[in-house]
Amino acid sequence: MASVGFYKYVSEASYETQSLYLDNGSATMTAEELRSLGTKRILFLCDAKYQNYRIISEFKKKYEEEGFRLFSYTRREKHLTLTDIRGGIRVFNEFNCDTVVAIGGCSEIDCGKYIAALAANYGRSAEDFDGINNIRRDMTVLCCVMTDNSYAASSAFAEYYDDTERKWHTAFSSYLIPQIAVIDMDVSMRTDMKESASSSMLSLGLAFESYASPYSSFSPEYKANALDSCLGIISNIDKMRNNPGDTYLRRMNSIGGFYAGLASRMTGFGYGKLLMNALFEKYHTADGGLYLMIIAAMIETMPKLYGECAAELSHKAHLCTNGTSNEQAGDVFVNYLRMTVRRHSPDSVCPSVDDQTIEKIASDVKKEAAVYGLEKASVQDLSNVLRCLGADV
Repeated sequence: MASVGFYKYVSEASYETQSLYLDNGSATMTAEELRSLGTKRILFLCDAKYQNYRIISEFKKKYEEEGFRLFSYTRREKHLTLTDIRGGIRVFNEFNCDTVVAIGGCSEIDCGKYIAALAANYGRSAEDFDGINNIRRDMTVLCCVMTDNSYAASSAFAEYYDDTERKWHTAFSSYLIPQIAVIDMDVSMRTDMKESASSSMLSLGLAFESYASPYSSFSPEYKANALDSCLGIISNIDKMRNNPGDTYLRRMNSIGGFYAGLASRMTGFGYGKLLMNALFEKYHTADGGLYLMIIAAMIETMPKLYGECAAELSHKAHLCTNGTSNEQAGDVFVNYLRMTVRRHSPDSVCPSVDDQTIEKIASDVKKEAAVYGLEKASVQDLSNVLRCLGADV
């Protein structure tokens, strides 16, 4: 559980400026800034599938030419677990590194966040960071090179899955924001289209929940980030699929993901993210398609909480005409989400959940949601979302 309430956290949180590199080839342009931050010895972290990419070899060679010492850790688990966090920090400490460069999506970047936080908070474990604002010192230098359209490089949280406990662990802290984020199409264009689309849908789900969050009214600039994320992804995800070689469309989707992470800094998680995590804990199924299916079910079963926001986004994204009523516009948005899942992630699976399990998941999510100041949805409301989700299969 959190050591402080989420409301107290967002009312006091402050964030240092984060550098963002957007140009093609910019993954190799960070050397000067890294040097200014005191970097000398780098832990280079990526997934095994990226190791043989020529661009990665060129990236590492460029860093060595700039005078940095590089030491590699290859992440191999499908989802981030303690195995990779502990393996990465072991290499970091063994070679006396001072910086982490993480290349990848959510799992790689979250792994980099945990390693950098552990390096700066000697004697503590990843479990100690669970909850809100439980990291005492700012993490060591972290540079993240995004390979997909996820939100991890700009968000203030990190997650890992404990296979033994069958439980997600989440740390939320302003000390988990990387100093440097890179969106480089020379790297991202090598990401499989299905993975790219799934990460866009994950970001769209997070952005919608940030836009609809009760905290968004207190942070209009962050609500604007959520809106920019939603509109950017809605406008470009289909175009990206139809034009897989278009670097501009890939970049726009990546920027959409980046804005989703920015928005979540002041809004935390919504019920949808927590429900998705709970379903993964029980059934090991989770992807961007499932997240959007959950969001659609939430709008449909809790119109008083989400109908107005769905209608606003439907109008702003020009999914319907200006004269469409709010009720109809909300329905259009729900249909859009489900159509997007069918188009980009037809294999997304909603597990079959019995009534007893539905009640248990809903009760657990209700308790966890209280950590993020979410109190309006009842256990019955959340149960209805899961039942509606099952009816969509």
